[in-house]
Amino acid sequence: MKYIIHKPDLDTVFTAFLLGWRQGDAVRQVSGQAPPEILADPGVYCLECGGSGQLELGNFDHHNTTLSLPPACLQALHWREPADPALWDWAEYVAAVDLGRGCLFQGRGWSLSALFSGLRLIVSDPLAQFRAGVELCRTVVGLSLSPWQPLPLLPEWEGFRQAKLKLYRDLDSYACQVEFFSTKSGLWGGYLEAPLPGVHGLLKRLGCEVSVAAGLSKVTIACHSNKLENLRDSLNRSEPGWGGPAHGKIIGGPYLGSRLSKDKLISIIREAT
Repeated sequence: MKYIIHKPDLDTVFTAFLLGWRQGDAVRQVSGQAPPEILADPGVYCLECGGSGQLELGNFDHHNTTLSLPPACLQALHWREPADPALWDWAEYVAAVDLGRGCLFQGRGWSLSALFSGLRLIVSDPLAQFRAGVELCRTVVGLSLSPWQPLPLLPEWEGFRQAKLKLYRDLDSYACQVEFFSTKSGLWGGYLEAPLPGVHGLLKRLGCEVSVAAGLSKVTIACHSNKLENLRDSLNRSEPGWGGPAHGKIIGGPYLGSRLSKDKLISIIREAT
């Protein structure tokens, strides 16, 4: 089977795991959406790279559409309908992570999301991240544990843990650069430009209900208390290209980057949330 992906996030790799991806299968990365001829080919699985709602063609996406679709992993799960109840539980967990619902269990410990984040920090090539991520999902699900409880840290995952802990330390050094603001509805927000992943998590730990992460490939905005349809529409009136699932809590800027200034962006967020 052939697979086309946009980026190897957790939803993408878990969807590939559910679809039965193996190391011998072909995988290719595209920028943005897959070409129309690829989306029309039922012999190719397109994961989060267009064709939202076209499950019969092997397209699993939920971005940039007015359809109320769940994350790709839940689409694949309902399409395949596996008998194993653990797969349904794990897919619900991955979907919750993808929709930005934050920490999903109480207490200290390591989650699949945290481990995968650490993996991506030490494996730089996107396709290598994809392959290693699918195998990580296969191993974790094979432990027969609940996704809502901390995972045991296997020896082969120690490098992921160390990379993640270093990221936390590096992010903390940027905390003094956060620009805080309040929105029209009284939400507390924060803007941070940093060349690191994990900015939304840092801003949430600092008490922000709306977080703006800049400094990587594109600006992303997350809101932990309400949906973002109004904000997405307001941003697109000023600058086309802002997207995200209609029912989600995170949206991203135009693929080639946003031209909005920091002050303009914060002003739009203040008025729309």
